[in-house]
Amino acid sequence: MSVDTSQIYNILLAKNYQEEIFSELPTRRIEKQGRELVKDCPYCGKEAHFYVSTEKPLYNCFKCQASGDWIKYLQEQKGLSFLEALKQLSEAAGVKLEGFDEKQYKAKERRATLLEEANRLFRKSLRSDKGQEVYNYLKQERGYSEEDIEALELGAYRDREELKRYLQEKGFSEEEVKQAGLFSAGLGITHTLAVLWRDASGRALGITGRTLLSDKEREGKGLSKYVNSAGLERSKSFLGLERVRKGRDALLVEGVLDALLLNSKGLEKISGAPPAIALGGTKISSYQLETLQQAGVTDLVIALDNDEPGQAATEELITSMLNSGVNLYVLELPSDVKDIGELLQKGRGFDETEPVSWSKWLPRRIFSKYQTSSDIGYRKALDDALKHLANTEKLDRQNFTEALIDLSGLNMEMIEEELSGLREASSQEKIGRELELHRSRLERLGAEEAEAEL
Repeated sequence: MSVDTSQIYNILLAKNYQEEIFSELPTRRIEKQGRELVKDCPYCGKEAHFYVSTEKPLYNCFKCQASGDWIKYLQEQKGLSFLEALKQLSEAAGVKLEGFDEKQYKAKERRATLLEEANRLFRKSLRSDKGQEVYNYLKQERGYSEEDIEALELGAYRDREELKRYLQEKGFSEEEVKQAGLFSAGLGITHTLAVLWRDASGRALGITGRTLLSDKEREGKGLSKYVNSAGLERSKSFLGLERVRKGRDALLVEGVLDALLLNSKGLEKISGAPPAIALGGTKISSYQLETLQQAGVTDLVIALDNDEPGQAATEELITSMLNSGVNLYVLELPSDVKDIGELLQKGRGFDETEPVSWSKWLPRRIFSKYQTSSDIGYRKALDDALKHLANTEKLDRQNFTEALIDLSGLNMEMIEEELSGLREASSQEKIGRELELHRSRLERLGAEEAEAEL
C-alpha cells in the first residue's frame, strides 16, 4: 500500500509510536489527559520543557523553542537524511515508500505553519473589538461557553490587510501569503467565523469560514453556509480525527462545529458517546475511508441531520461503506431536533439517542420512502430492500431479514424465494450485458475489416 506522509503519521500515532521515537528521553509527566508527554529537551537539556504531542507528530521546547515533526527530529537528533527518516517511519507504519519529494514536503510543512499562525491571529482577534460580532454569535446564537470557544480553536477573520501584515512580520514572504489560499472569495468578508481544518496527521490543512447569517438570510443573499480557503481538500481528512485514534469507535457528524463541540465537552467520558469527527458534507471519499481504517476505527456511528436530506445521505453513506470492514451504526435522534448539536444546545443528552445497526435501520428507512399501503409502493419497497439484502452477510443479514419480515409481512421462506428470483434476474441481466458487449465488439471488428478492404 502506497500512502502519503499524513497517512503514515496517522498510522503511527494510532500505534503510539511517539513513545518509541522519543523513548530515550526521560519522561517527567503526562499533561492534558494524556494528550502530551513532557520530557527533558535533547536540544538545550532543560528538564521538563520538551512537549511531545500524542495527537500530532509534533514536538516543542518552551525553553529553546526547538520544534518540528518526527522527520525533522530524526534528521537533527539521529543524523538521518530526509529519505532515511521517512523510510524508517514508513517501515514502522508497514506501508510502501514511493514518490516522495523533499522539496514538496517542506513546502507543505511551511504552508501548515503559516496556517497555524493565521489561526493564532484569528483566535486573538475574536477577543478584540473587530471580532465582537463573531464572539457574540458564538456566545448568544450558539450558546458556547468560554471553555468551548477556547477548546474549539475558533477565531474571527475580519481584516485581510491585517492578516497580510501579521504573516509577513512572522517571516512569510508575500508570495507564500498569497499562495496560502486565505483570500478566497467571501473568506474574511461574508464568512468571518474561522475554523482550522487539519489533515490525517493533525497538521493544518486550511481554513473554513462560516457565515453568521441565519439560513433564511443566507439563502436570500445566495450565500453558502461555509467557504474554504483555496487548496483545502476536505476529502483528505475529517475534522477531529486526532480524537478517535487508538480507540475503536467514532461518531460521524456533518457539521464541523458540532464535531468540535462534542469533543470539547469530552462526552465520551461523560456519557460513553464516541469521539466525533466531521465530514463537512454528506459524502465520504475513498481517502477518508482509508484514514479511518488507518486510525484503527472499527465501529462508526453515523449521526447526520435528522431531516430527509440527512437521512437520504445516511442511506447513501451506508451503501458506499458496506464492504469497508468498518461496522456501521446509525444514531437515531429525537424527532424534534435537527441534529446532534441542537440536542446539546437544548441542554439534552445522549440518553435520548439510540445507536442501531445499519442492517436494522436501513429496512425501516427503505419502507418509509414508499407508499406501502398501495400494491405498487409495497412492491417497490420490497424490491429495494431485497437488493440490499442480497449483498448483506452474516449477522447483518440476520438483522436485515428480521426487520424485513416485520415490515413486509413475509416469512423467511417467502423472502428466500424472492431473493432467488432476484438473483436469477440479475444473472440473466448480466449475461445479456455480456452478449451485447460481445456483439458490439464483433460489429466494430467487422466495420474495421470492411474499411481496411476499401
